Amino acid sequence: MRTQGGVSIPDAWGPYLTQQFDGFEMTHLPLWFTRTFNPTGLPLTLSLNFFDQALATLDLFNAIFPIQFSYKVYAIGVHFRVRPRNENSPTAGANFAGVFDDIVQITDLGRLSWSIGTKNYGPFPLWKLGAGAGVSGIINGNATSYAQLGDPASPSLYTLKIPLVIPAQTQVSFIMDWPQGAIATTTANIPITLCLEGETARPIQ
Repeated sequence: MRTQGGVSIPDAWGPYLTQQFDGFEMTHLPLWFTRTFNPTGLPLTLSLNFFDQALATLDLFNAIFPIQFSYKVYAIGVHFRVRPRNENSPTAGANFAGVFDDIVQITDLGRLSWSIGTKNYGPFPLWKLGAGAGVSGIINGNATSYAQLGDPASPSLYTLKIPLVIPAQTQVSFIMDWPQGAIATTTANIPITLCLEGETARPIQ
């Protein structure tokens, strides 16, 4: 047993203390950052940078790099912030023009690369960064179109075989890119959220 804040606690709880004078604690910290894919207007989207600057509202992001404490990344995911839409019925035998097809194109042709300092990692094809190996969604009677990369659940992430540590105050870049002229979507301004699942080591106070 040990005394912490005037209260006795088991020694086995030592690694999980949140208040003491020295040492570090490991705490779970998901990070997310949202960019907008716009293939129909000008300028056309060929690449997007993530975690690089503060955004307008807190629901769009929760961190930018460099960050204050070291961070270990063990999973990456891509989430499309889209809602079901009404679509026009397609011509018989043609591709269904709508959100579902848009996200298929974005994920089939896009890739994610990132760098820590001067070291590069990836590229990762976007279709790997979710549950399964492709897009999941609905096309309901040629009237409603909705899609997500993998099942829309928080565990729908790609687990890194070897977790990567980003040291505190280190410059990091995350970039998605697509081949020029390869995507013809029907939907403008598709929000894409890049999610990092990991933990941070911060001093115990």
